Amino acid sequence: MKAKKLFLLMTILSLFFASCSKDEYDETIRLDKGIYELYFEDEVQIEAKSSLDITYHSENENIAKVSQDGIITGGIVGKTKIVLNNGNETKTIEVIINPRYNLYPNPMEKVVPGLSTDELMEIFGEEATSSSLLRYLDYHPGAWLDVFLTVDNKNLRSLAVQIFGQTPTIVSNSLRERYIHAYTDSICDGCISEGYKSEDNKYYIVFAATEGYDQISIHYGFIEGSGILW
Repeated sequence: MKAKKLFLLMTILSLFFASCSKDEYDETIRLDKGIYELYFEDEVQIEAKSSLDITYHSENENIAKVSQDGIITGGIVGKTKIVLNNGNETKTIEVIINPRYNLYPNPMEKVVPGLSTDELMEIFGEEATSSSLLRYLDYHPGAWLDVFLTVDNKNLRSLAVQIFGQTPTIVSNSLRERYIHAYTDSICDGCISEGYKSEDNKYYIVFAATEGYDQISIHYGFIEGSGILW
């Protein structure tokens, strides 16, 4: 009877230590989840386990950075991947940076440089026109759109969104979570100007606001060579 109890005890202990050994020396990377969603400048810890040291690498640090401890810091709105490697196995997780603010649709997603007036009207509609621009007062609630044209052939030169009823801080935060910040400048007492560029380096954005003035301008210009087409 004692021999049977001893055998049973030894069997249980051997299974227990085998289980512990397996967990302790598991050379795979075990992830709690494969997708992380967060906002600009938020931080989150990647939950990953391995008996080997894990290194972390972001495929796009404009969208998300990652420390060697596996802490993700949210960048501009978009999607990227974090690559994990322990020398034995490689795994990836997806990172999605969501916007906190949705003040108006980005007009640059619909256009390319040099579009004709007719092509622009097909995109945005037939609205009030002048010799230098197309103006869309109903572009979005609280925002109108100005489409600036070249003087000679009336093709697309640049665009501007005029926003009403928002504070400069909210507009600035909306741009910072979407674009790469280039500069901030106090151009006069109570005035502020900020510059940004798109992540694909195709266009530049200038935001200008004056304290106490309800209208805020956001100007979009195409990057051409070393210059910007305003």
